[in-house]
Amino acid sequence: MKAAPEYKDCDFSVVKPLTIVDIDTLILYRTNFENGELNLFEIIEAYQDYVDFKSASDSNYERSNTTFRCIR
Repeated sequence: MKAAPEYKDCDFSVVKPLTIVDIDTLILYRTNFENGELNLFEIIEAYQDYVDFKSASDSNYERSNTTFRCIR
């Protein structure tokens, strides 16, 4: 996409890796999100930092399978 002429003015530096959170996890932590104990966006950022998507390796792949709950 970056090389396509129709996207030449797009700022790709703000695009983050895709992170999938299952609905059960969101339901489980709903109360924590509502009362401000947890911030979903901060948890996702911490997870992405922990996994380190920028350097692809087998160990990073294994880290990407870490449960959402373990990152804080």
